[in-house]
Amino acid sequence: MTLIFIDVENLCLAYGTSDDRYTALSYVWGRPGEVATLKTKRHNFPLLRRSGSLDPHRPGSFPLPRTIRDAIAVTKELCIRYL
Repeated sequence: MTLIFIDVENLCLAYGTSDDRYTALSYVWGRPGEVATLKTKRHNFPLLRRSGSLDPHRPGSFPLPRTIRDAIAVTKELCIRYL
């Protein structure tokens, strides 16, 4: 089965399989209309696969909620590549 992960080393989306080592986050985005959130769509998927597209320090990157940024940091600390 093909899955889509956040690659925490390259800070982008990446394809993987259920055989890859990864962490999972159970997360509620909040109430509809409260905060604009990033959604992966067909039109932005190629951009999200570019290395650095989720890097909060890179100009032009896609913004992520603090919870997701924290989950990326924890995943890195655990020496796991995918979230």
